[in-house]
Amino acid sequence: MKKLILKFGAEYPRKTRIKAIEEIDRRAIETKEIKVGFDLSTGFVGTKVSGSSHFLCTNFDKMVVFSKDGSYKVISVPEKQYVENLIWAGVADKKTVVNVLYKNRKIHELWAKRFIIDKFILDKTYRYFDEGMELEHFSIKPDATVELYFALRGREKAKSFSFKEVPIKGVQTRGIRIAKEKIKKVL
Repeated sequence: MKKLILKFGAEYPRKTRIKAIEEIDRRAIETKEIKVGFDLSTGFVGTKVSGSSHFLCTNFDKMVVFSKDGSYKVISVPEKQYVENLIWAGVADKKTVVNVLYKNRKIHELWAKRFIIDKFILDKTYRYFDEGMELEHFSIKPDATVELYFALRGREKAKSFSFKEVPIKGVQTRGIRIAKEKIKKVL
């Protein structure tokens, strides 16, 4: 190439000028902030849902939706999509700590767990507690506390519980057992 330029360069002078070419980040240019709503009473989630709850994300973000039956799914942000037994939806940011309190229906043991969703396959349904269990409390607050009311032989006993006592582990872990006694209600 250099030999050609030396041989014929004088006969064919350059007519264009070379300027520094800047790389453009297409993703930064195309990123838009979107308002996503979700309505717990109807179970719809999406950009065209005007529910009581909403959050902001970008058009490249993925969102996670949780159901009362112990399942969750990571999806692309839809215009409008129905999620059965919806309890919460938000950005799948791999930082949000989820606090869950659930019980075994048969033997009434109460379990607590905290986890972060850091690995997922898009549109695949996962479980955050086993089948046969019942959700008692769900929260994404980092300092969540609940009041546990036990049904003990004709009287009621209350106990305060903070999720800070529970270590953050993976989604598949069972968590820690809080109580063997029958729980009347959780507030």
